[in-house]
Amino acid sequence: MIEAGKRAKEAGFEYSLYVLLGIGGEAKWEQHARGTAEVLNQIDPHFIRVRTFIPQPNSSVYEAMAEGRFQPPQPETILKETKLLLEKLQVTSQFLSDHISKPSPPAWKTS
Repeated sequence: MIEAGKRAKEAGFEYSLYVLLGIGGEAKWEQHARGTAEVLNQIDPHFIRVRTFIPQPNSSVYEAMAEGRFQPPQPETILKETKLLLEKLQVTSQFLSDHISKPSPPAWKTS
């Protein structure tokens, strides 16, 4: 991914990368933020766009949540992940969050 990003930029393409916040769940948000920043710093894309992970029914992650093997991140965790990512970035990229992912109340939790 790093090599492809560098080559695309060298070839003159306007390069945009998407980051899926929350994919590490409650347990691995920090690892995800640090690793993502490391990759982005090496590519320095023109645009960094963030989206929030929303598990989809019938997916393996959704099933893992229902079974308690994956704990999705709380809204506060998404904010912490975003903050850490921004702190670790050393790029000239534009950072955009031009889409709001609004998850419904979790279907895997009961009231």
